[in-house]
Amino acid sequence: MKKLIILAASVLIVLGCSKTEKDSYFVNVSLKGMVDGKKVFLKKLDTNNRFVNVDTSAVEFESVFFEGKSVTPELHYIVVDGIKGNIPVVLEEGSIAVEAYKDSIALSKVSGSVSNDEFSSYLGETRKLFKELEMLRNSFSAATQRQDMNAISEIRQSFKEVQDKGKQFDLDFVEKNTNSYIALLVLERILDTKSQPTKLLKELYAKVPENLKASQNGKSLGDKLAALGATDVGMIAPNFTGKTPEGTDIALNDVIGEKVTVVDFWASWCKPCRVENPSIVAMYNKYHDQGLNILGVSLDNSQDKWIKAIEEDKLEWSHISNLQSWRDPIAKKYNVSAIPQTFILDENGAIVAKDLRGEALQQKVRELLGVTE
Repeated sequence: MKKLIILAASVLIVLGCSKTEKDSYFVNVSLKGMVDGKKVFLKKLDTNNRFVNVDTSAVEFESVFFEGKSVTPELHYIVVDGIKGNIPVVLEEGSIAVEAYKDSIALSKVSGSVSNDEFSSYLGETRKLFKELEMLRNSFSAATQRQDMNAISEIRQSFKEVQDKGKQFDLDFVEKNTNSYIALLVLERILDTKSQPTKLLKELYAKVPENLKASQNGKSLGDKLAALGATDVGMIAPNFTGKTPEGTDIALNDVIGEKVTVVDFWASWCKPCRVENPSIVAMYNKYHDQGLNILGVSLDNSQDKWIKAIEEDKLEWSHISNLQSWRDPIAKKYNVSAIPQTFILDENGAIVAKDLRGEALQQKVRELLGVTE
């Protein structure tokens, strides 16, 4: 009897939400096979990309409910206590239905509002591309084991074609849906993966409605695009200040003045950075006396690990860090979303190149110094 009463109450709640108040959302989460009392959280990412809890509910008769207000669409995540993964859901005016699978959270279904229906459609298409890439990875592994060079070459070409197809799909989606909140999310993804020119991204962002620009993702994207413009090749590198391992302040403007300055974003925990470091050390030792300077900007959050990595890798140039990992204000100012990342400056502090590594970086340094190998 109790179960029937609760189920009837749930139906009444859903029916009551069929005419939702302005800006009100109601999320009905179905969790088949989930035991009563299991905690379910509604979370969102803050401006530092950290999960913060918005609401908490407990499973009762395989369901939980969340309700509230959201003036603009905002991406949130449903997290079930003790289960890995999350379910992305856009909170916006209306009733939203979530069908969650406890054994496969990633395949859960979200529907019931314009943005969530669009998001489900978009994710369905991207999953097809991911499956193609996964099949190619498996084929590449098999071809590598049998040392089939012809197959390896063909698979690499196919891999690139699928990646290009994915980039074009994202771009087409944004261009056809500039009034969509999901297109805003996709546009931010394009920016983070650096798959399209900055000029094009700014043109597309200009077409986004003002109410979407006012959302958290809209503001974040606007800030990133503004930072991109400030760190484009040809611009004077924005100044910044950070603490050295000894605790003193160093500003970028303090180290500019040599013929070439390389600003190197890295971290002790970044394996590609540590692999790259011997090449940078060799370059520094070879060209420092000829006018090369380097300023390391670390995205560490542990001072001890940061200092240990500097010593282990024999990095003898100046170093600073705010010890805030990805929340570092310098990284945000320079729109750094992946490391290692470099910005190459001339003697006037103008950015002449960026995102170079290995031989490409050394070649650019030699060119700017006017030296030959």
